[in-house]
Amino acid sequence: MLEKFKKFLGSEEGFTLEVRVYIYMNVVSIFFSITAVISNFFLGLPIELNILIGWFSLASIYLFYRVRFQKKIKYSIILFALVFGILMLGSWFLNGGIKGSIPVYVMILTILMLFATDSKIHHWISISGGLFIIFLFGLEKIFPEKVIPYPSELERDIDFLIGIIIGTIGLGICATFFKKVYETDRKELETKIIEITRISKEAEEAKEMALTSAKARSSFLANMSHEIRTPLNGILGLTDLLLMEENLTPSHKQYASTIEASGKILLGIINDILDISKIDSDKLELESSPFSLKDFFEETKNISEVLLHKSSKVINFITSIDPDINFKVIGDKNRLSQSILNLLNNSIKFTEKGLIRYQISLIEKNSDTARVRLFIKDTGIGIKEENISKLFQPFAQEDTSITRKFGGTGLGLVITKKLITKMGGEILLQSKYGEGTEFTIEIPFSISNTDKMDTNSIERPIPLRTVIDRNIKILVAEDNPSNQFYFRRLFTKLGLEIKIASNGKIATELQEEHIFDFIFMDYHMPEMDGMNATKKIREKFNSDRTKIILITADILDTDIDKMKLVGIDDFVFKPVSLNSVQEVISKFQVKS
Repeated sequence: MLEKFKKFLGSEEGFTLEVRVYIYMNVVSIFFSITAVISNFFLGLPIELNILIGWFSLASIYLFYRVRFQKKIKYSIILFALVFGILMLGSWFLNGGIKGSIPVYVMILTILMLFATDSKIHHWISISGGLFIIFLFGLEKIFPEKVIPYPSELERDIDFLIGIIIGTIGLGICATFFKKVYETDRKELETKIIEITRISKEAEEAKEMALTSAKARSSFLANMSHEIRTPLNGILGLTDLLLMEENLTPSHKQYASTIEASGKILLGIINDILDISKIDSDKLELESSPFSLKDFFEETKNISEVLLHKSSKVINFITSIDPDINFKVIGDKNRLSQSILNLLNNSIKFTEKGLIRYQISLIEKNSDTARVRLFIKDTGIGIKEENISKLFQPFAQEDTSITRKFGGTGLGLVITKKLITKMGGEILLQSKYGEGTEFTIEIPFSISNTDKMDTNSIERPIPLRTVIDRNIKILVAEDNPSNQFYFRRLFTKLGLEIKIASNGKIATELQEEHIFDFIFMDYHMPEMDGMNATKKIREKFNSDRTKIILITADILDTDIDKMKLVGIDDFVFKPVSLNSVQEVISKFQVKS
């Protein structure tokens, strides 16, 4: 029964504490009114007083209904104060004035109003209650004849006693209510604190698991990169050397070219997976260096023309660049080329006939910045409207038949969009199935302060044979037998002899016997890896004569600062080509 009454009073409605007290206050007022009417009847007080109290009771019922069921909370306390003021004004003169029980009721209801209002206005309510009694007392002194006295002192004492009893009961009910609310809220707060602590602990554990998972993923990708790139290094490297032979038959040359092309496709897939992982883990850093947009356009156009020629497709390749783009910008040219060539490669792949249009135009330019639009359009197979949203999701293509017919991992567009976004740009896609596809890229660039680069300051790689001392000593630390064989053939091709160490420990021992000019150090090796071997060599032989070049497949783990700290001079990525070896040695030969 009690629970039903509490529910009737709105205990489950989610009211604030003040609103719930206001509802209780109206219920108490109704109880006061009924009790007062009964006591007034037996005490023989004026009928007008009971009419006034009855009106107040009806007003309290309305205000209760207004808040409890209509949820009209605004101005409710003001309306109650107004109704209460009218009641007290009339009752003052009908109930003995200052000598009656009305001052007690004013005090009690003022206290109840304090319970039902925000603490910010409590001092105003207290002052208003006191001033209201003074006001009524002043009216009594001005119009003493209007005051109707009690029939006798006994009736006055009884009425006064009833007022105190009712007030004590009312205040007791409110105090009990406040106490229960306080205890309930305290328990709820304690429960919430325990829950928040639990959730916080779970979140911390989830964070640790996520970090562990991220580290495990990075470690897995690094190991995967090493394990796949290491044999690829031998496949592509030896194939490259094989294709340099002049006595190959046409069929042998075709076999070797097919092996090379397949290896490069596999390398491209690995690069895509590593790129998307680096972008997602926010480990991909963009370069900021000046480059010419005009040169960038020519390079990407020329590469696409070569790819188009190799495809043997009859496609009209239309290109144009805004003549106003005659300035240099600051950005990551390689990543921008990767993005644009990916889109152009897709256009070549998915277009059998018609045209491919490639344009670069200037949107706006001021003294410091420029906004450039890159536009690529083809008349290829197009994309169904319901499948467009899939294209920017990892490992997704329009449908499985696309994968079977054209191949691919579905990572290219994802990487392109993420790279363009990281550059501060945006990419828009429009396509009609069976008609073709349009990509519009807009990127903001900072304009380089130097319109012309100082050609005298550019370090150009000098061919190795023109600067190399044939007596330089080279050590290659590599544990994979196929790669050992490849490096021997590679350096033989360059007219150099090398020594091979199958791990970092042997490399440090050989360094004691021969102070090498160059050590090509594989990152992952048994017993002692490349980084630790380098650290040991630098600690034992404090000399800058030996240039240590790190051979790595772990793009995710390549930390330039860490490399410099242990004494790495430079690095080459697997698969290692003849040109990359030639360039890195030439660089140090020129400097020396």
